[in-house]
Amino acid sequence: MTAPLDELYAAPLGEFVAVRKQLATNAKASGDRAGAAALAKLARPTPSAWAANQLWRHARPLWDRLVEATRAVGRGDLTATGEQRAALAALRARAVELAQAVAQPASEAMLAKLDTNLRALAAHGWGATEPGRLVEDLPPPGFEAMTEFTLAPAAPAPAPPAPPAPPAPSSAPARPPVLTVVADDEVAIAARAAEAARAAAAAEAARAERARKVAHLAERRAAAAVARARVTEAAAALALIRAEADRAELAWADARARAEAAEREVAVAAAALGEAPP
Repeated sequence: MTAPLDELYAAPLGEFVAVRKQLATNAKASGDRAGAAALAKLARPTPSAWAANQLWRHARPLWDRLVEATRAVGRGDLTATGEQRAALAALRARAVELAQAVAQPASEAMLAKLDTNLRALAAHGWGATEPGRLVEDLPPPGFEAMTEFTLAPAAPAPAPPAPPAPPAPSSAPARPPVLTVVADDEVAIAARAAEAARAAAAAEAARAERARKVAHLAERRAAAAVARARVTEAAAALALIRAEADRAELAWADARARAEAAEREVAVAAAALGEAPP
């Protein structure tokens, strides 16, 4: 059932339910009732999980670039963090293109969740999920409480070496213990790690602030649209009132003209009666 599943998870998110139904119908018609039932039960991915699936299918070079950079960072090469960020940014831009191609919204909230999915998949792989068939969003990498996406268990620690035999008695004075000094490169690595953590926190705060500003701007635009609609309605009502007033004024002028004409006719008739012989 690999081909139907690939077709289902490669479909646009808005067509997922229809494609699932059609594939289940096809399986049932071919006599595969168990496969049809399994297809019908498949859950629809979240928008950010769908975007991760599409990137795995349609942006594999960028995907491999992110995985390689993430592995390098995991090995302690903090110089690869720049490459990791660049790969994430490129994948994010590609996700927007793929979403727009099928009229799928790509909000800041969805892209933030996609970023977390990409980091987790690059760090831990797909786990028990087949590549390109992610359904639920993943927790950020680095958390121990992970269900399907966990790191391989660490190798058991080697047994401690046997204690050295006590030295033979000697008349020479005992030397003082040698102090272990942390190497300069380890200090530099720790400093770079702390700086990378601070940069990541600052970037996350900046993303949250951008999302807040976008939401505030959307609220202001919605309020402005409501206000414009109310102004338009008020202008239309005023125009209607003015039209009614104009019609009333015309009717009043017509009635007054008729009254004046009637008065003139009465005056003419009265004059005619006064001039008639008795």
